[in-house]
Amino acid sequence: RKPVTKSPAKGPQELVAGKDVTRIGLAFQSSSPVAAIISQVAPGTWAEEVGLKEHQSILQINGRSPQAMTLEEFREAFKARPLKLIPGPVIEVLESQEVEADAGVEKVGLVFESVPPGRVIVSKVFAGSWAEEVGFEPE
Repeated sequence: RKPVTKSPAKGPQELVAGKDVTRIGLAFQSSSPVAAIISQVAPGTWAEEVGLKEHQSILQINGRSPQAMTLEEFREAFKARPLKLIPGPVIEVLESQEVEADAGVEKVGLVFESVPPGRVIVSKVFAGSWAEEVGFEPE
């Protein structure tokens, strides 16, 4: 059994779950595939065996970006074998901080990649905006 294959040198590592893998063992932070961030790796599963980590992003699933998938396509991809994943970096989890824009703030200056009920990911902070003044930074 060879659960891990590598992409060409210097490229990201491709992880392949073959037909013998019955349980992947991943949970994600959001029910939306917009930001495929792992929230949990189940012990004793393929995901743990190949070294996937909590808070790690998934860049590609079977050659596709999770952002280009519908929720149904995302779910079905994890049932298919072989399943080919290209993992990304582990995302730094920051402490929550509450900030409030007063009535004088016309534009907050943020663009979100994902929103609740999952993890909120800020993809852009506009220069000179209220968001930049209070310390928001894109991931």
